[in-house]
Amino acid sequence: MRAIALCLSVAAALAELETIKLAGGLEMPANGLGTCCRKTAKGPPIVAATKAYLELGGRLLDTAMAYGNHADIGRGLRESGVPRDEVWITSKISPSRAANYKQCAKATADLLEELGVAFVDLLLIHTPKLGEEKTVELWRCLVDAKARGQVRAIGVSNFNGPEIDALEKATGEKPEVNQIQYHPWSSKEWHATVAALKARGVVTTAYNSLGGSRFPGSHGDVLPALAAAHGATVPQLLLRWALQKGCAVIPGSSTPAHIAENLAAPAFALSADEMRRIEDAPTPAGWWEGARGTTGPNKYADHEAVTAFHDAAKKDRRSRHKTEHR
Repeated sequence: MRAIALCLSVAAALAELETIKLAGGLEMPANGLGTCCRKTAKGPPIVAATKAYLELGGRLLDTAMAYGNHADIGRGLRESGVPRDEVWITSKISPSRAANYKQCAKATADLLEELGVAFVDLLLIHTPKLGEEKTVELWRCLVDAKARGQVRAIGVSNFNGPEIDALEKATGEKPEVNQIQYHPWSSKEWHATVAALKARGVVTTAYNSLGGSRFPGSHGDVLPALAAAHGATVPQLLLRWALQKGCAVIPGSSTPAHIAENLAAPAFALSADEMRRIEDAPTPAGWWEGARGTTGPNKYADHEAVTAFHDAAKKDRRSRHKTEHR
C-alpha cells in the first residue's frame, strides 16, 4: 500500500517540474534517473526503469559511455511514448576510450547513434584523469560538438575549481555543469568548491546522494526525525537537501516504488535550521565505503578540491572512481 501511495503522490509532487537554469539559458530538470554501476543498469531492467521513471513524470536520464547502456536507455525512451523533446539526456565522454580530439568526435557521433537521438542535452567529460593538455583537447571537441548542434550544453564530471578554470582559460568556454559526489558529509573543501562554482554559474549535479544501496546501516536519530516531521523518508530528505543547495540529483533505482519515492522529494521544503542540522548530523553508519578498503563518507581527498590535474593525472581520483564502481 505504501508503494502505491508513493506512486500516486508523484503526479501532484511534479505538477511543476523542478528545474535548474544553466548559464546558457537552458532549463535542466533537477531530479534525474542515474543509470550507473548496478547489476540492473543494463538490458531489460534498465529499459523498464527508464520507462517507469518517465511514466511517473521524471524527465532527466543520466548515462555515460562507461556505463554501456546507451542503446537500452534509448529503447526505454522510445517505448515510454514520451516525446524526445520533453526529455533531458545527459551522457559522458570516457577519456579511457576517447583520449584525443578525433576519438572524442567519433565517440560523440557513436553515442548519438546508440541512443537513437539527433542530439544530447548535456555532454560531460567524465574525469580529468588525462591531465591538463589532453583534457583541454577533449574540451575543444565538446565546444565544437555544441556548435554543430550535437549537444545543447557541455560540462564536466569529477572536476575541481582549478581544473574548470583551466578549461575556460584555454577556450573561453566555461563548463555549465560539474557532476560530482556530493552529500551533507562531503568535506568542507568540497562544500566550498560547490558554493564557489555556484557563484560563478556552474551547476553541480550531485551523485551518491543516498550513500550507495540506500546505506544499509543505521540512519541515526536526526535524519529519521527530520524526515518524519515532513511525512518523508530519509532518502527524500537527503535529495531535498541537495536540491535546496541548488544541485541537480540523479539517484539510481530500478524499482518503481523507489523511483516514485525519489521523484517525490520536491514535495516539501527544509528550513535553514533543518539544512544545518542535516549537515551537522553524524555520518550514517554504512554510508559510502571509501577507496582502498577504507571506510568513510568521501570519494575524494580534501586536497583534490584545489589541486589542478596533478592528482588526477597520478590516477588517485581514477582509482577511487573505479573502487566505487566495482
